[in-house]
Amino acid sequence: EGENIVFSIDEEKLSEFENRIIEALKVFGSVLKSDVLNIESNIGPSSVKFKADYVRNNIFYDIIIEGKKEEPTPGKYRVYLKISA
Repeated sequence: EGENIVFSIDEEKLSEFENRIIEALKVFGSVLKSDVLNIESNIGPSSVKFKADYVRNNIFYDIIIEGKKEEPTPGKYRVYLKISA
């Protein structure tokens, strides 16, 4: 069980945040010399989840980034993420 990675994000930057996490998951695949099969993302009202499926040498695995989302002030979010594989 790892520590949370905390991001503070303005509402208008949520889409960019999502795109950057997706891009990071693609880079993980490249670094690990694996093919990316699928990437799913979901940013809900109080939670976030990203899941990437990979394959290398006929071994399938995934990396999941998930956590919670809070809105301490209107239009400002705090996102707590954990990564697991």
